[in-house]
Amino acid sequence: MLSRRFLLPLLILGLGAFLAAGLPGRAAAGDGTGPRLRVDRLQHDFGAVGQEQELETSFEYANEGDAPLKGIRAIGDCGCYGVTVSKEELAPGERGTLHVKFRTLRFNGHVKKRLKLVTANGERKPIVVKLLLDVVAGVILAPGRIWFGDVLVGSSPVKTVYAKWHTETGQPFEITGVEVPGYDFAIETVPYEQGAWKGTAIQFAFKEAPPLGMFSATALIRTDHPDYARISLPLTAHVTGKVWLQSRTVYFGWVPKGKSKRTAILVKPFSKDVDLGEVTAVSRKGRIEVTVEKDPMGRAGWWRVVVVVPGDAEVGKLDDVLEIRTQVPGEEKTEIEVRGEVLDVG
Repeated sequence: MLSRRFLLPLLILGLGAFLAAGLPGRAAAGDGTGPRLRVDRLQHDFGAVGQEQELETSFEYANEGDAPLKGIRAIGDCGCYGVTVSKEELAPGERGTLHVKFRTLRFNGHVKKRLKLVTANGERKPIVVKLLLDVVAGVILAPGRIWFGDVLVGSSPVKTVYAKWHTETGQPFEITGVEVPGYDFAIETVPYEQGAWKGTAIQFAFKEAPPLGMFSATALIRTDHPDYARISLPLTAHVTGKVWLQSRTVYFGWVPKGKSKRTAILVKPFSKDVDLGEVTAVSRKGRIEVTVEKDPMGRAGWWRVVVVVPGDAEVGKLDDVLEIRTQVPGEEKTEIEVRGEVLDVG
């Protein structure tokens, strides 16, 4: 039997060996063992930029550990930029390049994004790289597109966009013309100034109420700025009745014979003062199956219409019409177009 004189040193030695081993796949603190990902910098500032520009930068990453690093991936937090890694696996001491291509789109003002680097066998906590930019150069549209939102059929909504420059990073310009080709809008312009921003407020108003369904158009704004002589501005709206439908068209595409396919459409009141009552639905031609249920999320007054292509559907066009029935005066019946085709692919 070992005496206490020898037992204590042995326990200390064993504990030291356990701590030195560390956790699987991670470097032990301070000794550099195992795979270890490092990046040359954790932040990049693109500085003052304009809208609709494409920016690029690169980072260098390396394996500073003493074991192979595997499964290196870059995860962006926005579809506005793409990321590529030159190597997904690094031997000890090996380096790779992380390339970022950023599209400023119609952002305006200060923008901050967080890019994460993860590995399959390195440290569990991702490395976060910050991407910074100030969209304040040239002509800035705020907002970058006009979304009128849900618009009740028969009404004529109004929205305003600001074409502006920043006094520290831009240059003065004048609006020389505004139009919406193919559509009749009442357009008014007035000077705009707020803090370090100056420019023109442009108001768009429908002269006639837009038709039922999705409305989409493009406004053209002309300026005397040498780099922004013509700017396009998307205009969109969802024109609906008091019975709001998530979509007025269901498209199944190609469905193989013998296979079933389903989708769902939400139905809700346009506003709180609208009561749909009991909602039902029928297939006019019987090509598809349809059921109606209360909203699974429990939202009061909301319903879900489930549309199914049955497995025994005949080969041919699915063209059909769903009749959505409610208790709303004047909108007791609302139609949804169904399209698709059943194919014999055997």
